[in-house]
Amino acid sequence: MNPFVVTLYNSIPASLKKRLGQSARLKWLRTLLLQSNKTYKTSTVQVSRLYGAQQVVFKFTAPVKVAARALQRGIENTLLNNSISLFKQQHWPDNAVIFDVGANFGYLSLVWSQTLAKNGQVHAFEANTWVSDCLVKSVAENDLQQSITLVNNAVGDVCQPVQLFLNHSSSNVLDLRHNENSVTIDMITIDSYVKQQNITRCDLIKIDVDGIEPAILKGAKETILKFQPMVIVETNNNIDMITWFENIDYQILTMKLKPYIKGDVLPPNIFCLPKATL
Repeated sequence: MNPFVVTLYNSIPASLKKRLGQSARLKWLRTLLLQSNKTYKTSTVQVSRLYGAQQVVFKFTAPVKVAARALQRGIENTLLNNSISLFKQQHWPDNAVIFDVGANFGYLSLVWSQTLAKNGQVHAFEANTWVSDCLVKSVAENDLQQSITLVNNAVGDVCQPVQLFLNHSSSNVLDLRHNENSVTIDMITIDSYVKQQNITRCDLIKIDVDGIEPAILKGAKETILKFQPMVIVETNNNIDMITWFENIDYQILTMKLKPYIKGDVLPPNIFCLPKATL
C-alpha cells in the first residue's frame, strides 16, 4: 500500500487518535482508514534511524499503525540500543547468530541484520502466518534473504501440533480450545531446531511471545547451556524467570543495564548474560 496513509495517520493529533479509537460513532472512519476485508491494512515505509552509533535504513511492511510508529519513533528502541551496547562491551563481532523468537513484523530482526548480524544470521520465529507474510515482504524488499531466515512455527517446550489464533495483529497466541479463527500449526523447541538445522553457535536469543516465555526457555535450555548466548526476554511480571537464569549462573540486568536486585519491580524486559563472559 502507498505510504500516504501512514503520513496521514501520523498527521492526526494524539487526542483525535484516542477519540477515533474509542468512539462507536467513528468506527466507520477507523475501519476505512485501518482495515480492509476484516484484516488490518498494511503499508511499507522506509525507516532511517540511528541505533548505537550505526545508521540503519530499511523498508518495513506492517499494519498502518505499526508502520506509522516505526516511521515516527521506531520500535523497541531501548531494547535494540541495549543489545548493541552489551555486544560492544563484550567485544563481540558483527557476525552474530541471533534467534528472534516472536519476531512479529520483524522490526528487530531487520535492525539486527544491519548491526549485530551484519555478517551473520538472524533466525526469525513467527507462527502467525498473516504477520509473517509482512516480514517476508520486508525481507524481500531489503534483499535480506541470505541474512534473515523465517521460521513459521510456534515455539515452546515440546514438539507437537497446537492451535494458533489468527488475530492479524500479534505473534503467537496459543490455546488448545477450538476457535473458528484458529489454525493448527507445529510447535517446535529451540533445542530441536538447533539440532535439525545443525546450528553450531548462537550469540543472542530474544523471546517475546505472549506469556509463554518460561516454556520457550525450557525448550531452549540445552542451547543456552551449550552456546552461552545473551538472552533478552519479556518478563510478564514472572519472578520465576529470575530464578531460572540464576540457576544457570547468568547475570540479570534491567532495562538500564544495571544488575537486577531481588524484590525490586520486574522490568518489562531483562537482559541476561552468562557470568563466565563478564
